[in-house]
Amino acid sequence: MRFFNALKKTPMLIIFILILIFFTPVAVFSPGENKNRAIVTAVGIEKIEDDYEVSFLTFIPTPNQTYKETNSVVSGKGKSIAEAIYKAQLNLGKDIGLSHAKTTILGQSLLKEDLSKTLDYLGRVASLSENTVLIATNAKVKEFLITTQSLDKDLGLKLENLVGYNSSKVYLTDTSLEAFYKGYYSPIKSSLIGYLSVEEIEESSVDAVISTGESGQSSGESKGGASSGGGNGGSEGSSGGEPTTKKQIVNRADTMLIREGKMVEKLSEEMLNSLNLINPDAVDQTIRIEHVNDESYTDADLTYAIREKKVLTSSKFENGCPIYCTNVILDLELLEMQSSGKEDILLTELSKITPKVQQKLQGKLKKDYAKMLSVLRKNKTDIIGVYEYFKKNDRANFDKFLENLDDPEDFLNFINFQLVIKVQAN
Repeated sequence: MRFFNALKKTPMLIIFILILIFFTPVAVFSPGENKNRAIVTAVGIEKIEDDYEVSFLTFIPTPNQTYKETNSVVSGKGKSIAEAIYKAQLNLGKDIGLSHAKTTILGQSLLKEDLSKTLDYLGRVASLSENTVLIATNAKVKEFLITTQSLDKDLGLKLENLVGYNSSKVYLTDTSLEAFYKGYYSPIKSSLIGYLSVEEIEESSVDAVISTGESGQSSGESKGGASSGGGNGGSEGSSGGEPTTKKQIVNRADTMLIREGKMVEKLSEEMLNSLNLINPDAVDQTIRIEHVNDESYTDADLTYAIREKKVLTSSKFENGCPIYCTNVILDLELLEMQSSGKEDILLTELSKITPKVQQKLQGKLKKDYAKMLSVLRKNKTDIIGVYEYFKKNDRANFDKFLENLDDPEDFLNFINFQLVIKVQAN
């Protein structure tokens, strides 16, 4: 009786009890959200002839004793992106939302057309996050996503960790969907997209390749053939008999140069190193020069690491011609010397940079820089920020310069680039 009297005095308590009575059974006995919806962590898109194929790497919450995620790859084909996604949902038996997709894989064939038209539906209707990282590949996207399933097993690594490492250590630029659209709608109409390949290797050499891949990542240099992940092909732990093959994600530090939504060129590791040379935030680099002969070295191949770097940029106009000046000061450390047939000889007392070594280093870096500029000029792709720099520092003269050009988008060919390099031992 006292209980009911107390209820009469506290009506909010009555409301609270009614809420518990009506909603607790629904919350307890209703099926979980994962019964109806799949969590997509990566999405892949490619075009095969006239059809689109969309594949999803999905995370399926499954109770187990190892606390490991259960991943599944499902795909669908259609004449449009919307139809392909619909068929993938039919194959999976669940609704698909892309807001959690951290990575978007693009088939290389898809880069021949305007990517903005392909990605428009995903971002506008399918809620693909603007932070998703774009990665191109030479493999079928479904095969790529299947290969990523064993990353965690082979290396304790997830795909988003790998592409995140590349963005901060290799590309040193944002390769997200948002960055793509910023470049697409900017006056330069250019952007970069990372590139990873899938290759078959003999299973007997898997351990060695994985070790190489880890070493390459720790040094900030992803060399050709260094594997960054595991695959699903081949048998596990075979011994004796014919060697089997296994698919691996291979990171060669390549990137795709994009203009107006289409790929115009694949930049190699050497091209990226030249771009990173004038990037003040890029210090995880090595420089190799060959056949050095002076008072300290005899036909030596030297490898240096950049420990510190200062980049100073300035601009001016002479007779109406813009000049873009970059001064780079490098503090280097000798990592390795190979000389007279002897390998892996590291003599720290020879780390002093002699005039001959300085000349070799400056010559190599300027030559690589010139090659990089020729590629950017040919494709009218200003991914080093020259347009923005002149607009910010001398807009009036730069606008006048652009007005006098027959094709203002070809402005890179009419800018005088000057590079001054000073190298010293750290």
